[in-house]
Amino acid sequence: MMSSLGDTNAATGFGLQSISQSSVNGKKPWWHVALFRGMVSDVKRRAPYYWSDYADAWDYRVVPSTGEILFFGHLKQVDFNDRM
Repeated sequence: MMSSLGDTNAATGFGLQSISQSSVNGKKPWWHVALFRGMVSDVKRRAPYYWSDYADAWDYRVVPSTGEILFFGHLKQVDFNDRM
């Protein structure tokens, strides 16, 4: 008996492809998952811009601000040690 849904699995009739049909079509079954595929493609897409991002970080505004944050972060520790 032929199903009205085309190339569906005739045994179930729910429109599910069998394993042999999915491998013949070239599609991988749903349980073959590529972990971290989105993260890898994102890094590959952004890779040409990483060098310019780090080069732009050595701006005249960034380096003094970083030093100031480090200095004021350690100021409490210096003050506490001085009082001991």
